[in-house]
This record gives sequence, C-alpha cells and structure tokens, in this order.
Amino acid sequence: MNADVIFWGLIVAGFIPWWVSRGVTETRVRGQRRTNVEWRFQAIFWRLTVCRPGRGRLSWRLSVPLIRRPADAIWAAVRKLMR
Repeated sequence: MNADVIFWGLIVAGFIPWWVSRGVTETRVRGQRRTNVEWRFQAIFWRLTVCRPGRGRLSWRLSVPLIRRPADAIWAAVRKLMR
C-alpha cells in the first residue's frame, strides 16, 4: 500500500463515530413529568451531544478535542505567566 492511501484512510477513520449512546432521564417539574433525552456520539476527531430536555428546544454541543486540548494547554500557560 502507498503511504498516501494509509494516511487518508486514517484521516477518514478519525471522522467515523465509534461510540454512540442514548440516555433518558425523567424529572418532575411543578408536578409534571418531563423526559430528557440525550444522545452522545464520539469519534477520534470530534464529539457531539444532542439534548432534548422535556418538550424544550433541541440543543447541540460539538467539541473538537484536536483543537480543545492545545487551546487548554495554551490558556494554562498564559494564566501561569500572568501570576
């Protein structure tokens, strides 16, 4: 196999979700029962959480660890320098 084929194959594999979960919780608000549904999808390069609280609006949270981890390290270094 060519090195380019292996490289692009690994890049594509990083975007395929390898873990999916669904969580359902029930809460009582003012005597009414509400069902909260949360879906979580994880791949190597991204994470997505979709929440639907009761009959409320759908909320999406997308996280890109490839960007978040270096950003966290940079902010930690900046905070330490500011002390």
